[in-house]
Amino acid sequence: MRCGVGRNNLLVPARHAAFRAAGLALLLLAAGCSHNTPSGPPQFAELMPTPMMQAAVPPPPVAAEPAPAMAVPPPPPAGPIYGGHLASYTREQDALNGWNIIVRQQSSIGSLKRHLVRAQTPRGNMIRLIAGDFPTADEAARFCAWAKQQNLYCAVMQLGPNDATSAPVPLTTPARRTRRGS
Repeated sequence: MRCGVGRNNLLVPARHAAFRAAGLALLLLAAGCSHNTPSGPPQFAELMPTPMMQAAVPPPPVAAEPAPAMAVPPPPPAGPIYGGHLASYTREQDALNGWNIIVRQQSSIGSLKRHLVRAQTPRGNMIRLIAGDFPTADEAARFCAWAKQQNLYCAVMQLGPNDATSAPVPLTTPARRTRRGS
């Protein structure tokens, strides 16, 4: 079988010479032609520069990269966790909406972890909205002091495991000095 394609047999516009040359090389390869034909004039593939020939050959398939390992959540802290109780709601959806409203008003609160904790109160079953993960009650108290300056309600709470419980933390006030009569 004699290989070769005449100039007019390729259906690529002349203004796309690089594509025409690459397409011709693919046609020759697809037809089983080799540039080492023993007889006849040199074939077009023999005259084409090597970079063009390499551009005409599809790249080898890329090996699929292994999926990145799932991020393992950090282990829970060993001691108690504290948070600032910002509001209470009767429905969970209302608590979620409340969180979004508070974060819109005070965007820095959005960096804290949101806790929704069910609690039995004198008003009945409530869901406490707590911003937190403070390692100490003092840090939670500093947060609450800031929140109150922003006109938010805030009370320090100690969180139980898996947000199952929350308990108010009594505020410690410095002892007052009393005057002794002399």
